[in-house]
Amino acid sequence: MAANNPPINPVVSDSPTLRLPDRKRDRALDIAKGIGITLIVLGHALFGVQGAFGADRVLTALLIVIYSFHVALFFFIAGALSGSAARESSDRFLVRMLRNVVHPYFLWSFVLVAAHYVMSDYTNKRVEHFDPLTFFYEPPAVMWFLYVLLFAYVALRLTASFPPRTRLVIAVVLCVAGYFLDVWLWGYLRFVGLFLLTAQLGVPRKPLVCSRQLIAASCLVMLATAWGAWIQADQRMEGYPAYSLGYLPAAFAGSHLILFVATKFSEATVSTSIRLAISGALSYIGQRSMAIFVVHILVTAGVRIALMHLKITQPWVLCTAATVLGVLLPLSMATAAERFGVGKWLGWPAARRAIKRQTNLQQ
Repeated sequence: MAANNPPINPVVSDSPTLRLPDRKRDRALDIAKGIGITLIVLGHALFGVQGAFGADRVLTALLIVIYSFHVALFFFIAGALSGSAARESSDRFLVRMLRNVVHPYFLWSFVLVAAHYVMSDYTNKRVEHFDPLTFFYEPPAVMWFLYVLLFAYVALRLTASFPPRTRLVIAVVLCVAGYFLDVWLWGYLRFVGLFLLTAQLGVPRKPLVCSRQLIAASCLVMLATAWGAWIQADQRMEGYPAYSLGYLPAAFAGSHLILFVATKFSEATVSTSIRLAISGALSYIGQRSMAIFVVHILVTAGVRIALMHLKITQPWVLCTAATVLGVLLPLSMATAAERFGVGKWLGWPAARRAIKRQTNLQQ
């Protein structure tokens, strides 16, 4: 798009605390995604261990806290970076959605369900029938994220011409209403609302992210969330963890604290070599979060099954091993995809960008 395209909300571009995304890659956002995708892998590792061994109060409380904000973080970031998707032509938008969302959704839904079907004798839940047609209306496992993300982008396009105040009201209504619509996928409308909200506000500037008052408020919210999670963990948990309106503040507070930590790591210099190494690793992981997201569920399940077969049943050992390998193995696959030029077919944007950069350098 041309550089002089008007922003979705002209007020944001003049705000001292919020800014529209530019074409320069934001290292802090990559680091935030690296932290976020690691938490997603940990959350699913915890889920798998709980399913295999039953509820453990500490693990359940940790699971609830993680689920209160980890997916929200990705909808926040996606929304904040969605400006061009709202303004570009319909043809370009369609190509973008087919390439970045629809293609990986159907490809990896097929892979995940096929693997689950073959390995049903060893997994926590069985897959009795393998019917890819259900992918159109019943996203399997973690793939609901891409399914809902597509609807979020469509909602953005449909509301782009609305007055800013109207779009804000729609976003807030969806954020709240999602907690009361426990039918089909309607509950996930809360994430669509978060996406639309940050699509208007843009990427928060450093002064806002690093505000001491806001950091203190976010810490208090997360402490209250941890206390609520500890109480809830003593009860039988059903469905999506942290699925109640009381956890909505944590979606904002947890995401804010991750962005704050990511901002600090992004400022690492050569003089802080340890922080520089950590920030580099997290940034690398964040740029390949799609590959980790679609593959990690296979790895975490496989690691848990393999270790249990070896009589290793300590929950924390299983969670740690599943999380580490659930990040590193898909990361290795993404790196290999970049080297051999197959990222385009696997639906991994970072691999496509790396191939494009390499081509430009060769030219």
